[in-house]
Amino acid sequence: MIRELNVVRKHGRASYLHIALAYPSTYVAGMSSLVTHLLYFLLNGYDEVIVERVFHSYPEDVKVPKLRSLEWNRRLRDFDIVLFSVHYELNYANIVEMLYEAKIPVLSKDRGEKDPVVIVGGPSVTANPEPLAEIADAIVIGEAEGVIESIVKKYFSSRSRREFIESLADIRGIYVPSLGKYRVLKNYVENLDKAFYPIRQIQPLDYELAYGKGLLVESTRGCRWYCQFCMEGFISKPKRDRSYSKIVEIIEKGLEINGLNRVIFYALSFFDHEDADKILEYLIERNVEASIPSLRPNTLTEYRLDLI
Repeated sequence: MIRELNVVRKHGRASYLHIALAYPSTYVAGMSSLVTHLLYFLLNGYDEVIVERVFHSYPEDVKVPKLRSLEWNRRLRDFDIVLFSVHYELNYANIVEMLYEAKIPVLSKDRGEKDPVVIVGGPSVTANPEPLAEIADAIVIGEAEGVIESIVKKYFSSRSRREFIESLADIRGIYVPSLGKYRVLKNYVENLDKAFYPIRQIQPLDYELAYGKGLLVESTRGCRWYCQFCMEGFISKPKRDRSYSKIVEIIEKGLEINGLNRVIFYALSFFDHEDADKILEYLIERNVEASIPSLRPNTLTEYRLDLI
């Protein structure tokens, strides 16, 4: 098995909501994604919800049973909801493979009352949900915060699988393909400071993640440049910044809780944050290392290069 810190292993009744957080790519890729930590700790924060992780593949030296959860070795088909987070169209084939090998009907129309409800979200389906419209029972258009909490409420207030799926269409940002074509408004968080943030994050002990070892900190969501080649800038608009004070709070608590001394920033254009310089100055004063993403040449100055 994989050695990790901050893993949640909850016991519960059969009546609890059991969710498989499924990532249709490698363990390293999935654990490098901030949304994996966000969904995991947000949903496990509910007393009557149990979330476990399932990945498409693992490092070669790891002996993890195929399509079983890391937490309790539960089969993928035994969950109430299978929640896929997908970032790239090439991973759609892995979704099909995971469902097929787990003996979950691949097409939504073939699933019955005892099958899990398959919900898919992520950047690629936000941009174009139709390639998975016959596979997913529901598709999240936009951002997770707000939608996820509503999904939990709808589950516990529904009397059947079908009623639950149809009720999801009432949530902003949820597309239920079986109900036909209709207008879906993208869900987005207006104020990042008020949104849930996973200060506690799972820390693999034996494997290097994509960005190395560090605390994942999203400073900005969206981008003001809207480059024509960049899908992310369009699907995540409008641009929103976390406040300096909130970022400092996340960093101070996160470094202590996770036993780290390095910050990995998430942003499409880091120096477009109004307090970017101030954030780096704070880290230098604290003697904390940082990884800075996506730098535009026109936002760089000699002072900022010195800060980096």
